Amino acid sequence: MKNCGKIINWKKTLNFLGYDSILMIVTMISRYNSILIQATNQTQALAQVSIATE
Repeated sequence: MKNCGKIINWKKTLNFLGYDSILMIVTMISRYNSILIQATNQTQALAQVSIATE
């Protein structure tokens, strides 16, 4: 029965940590996406400039 209690506690801690870690992962992904979007926008702008100068 002690094992069962450990599993329940583990699930509780996972729930507590789960929401926080999910939020952290989501914010990390959204920041990474915005960085990627900025990078693609810059490369597109550079490509347009190089096409215009040719």
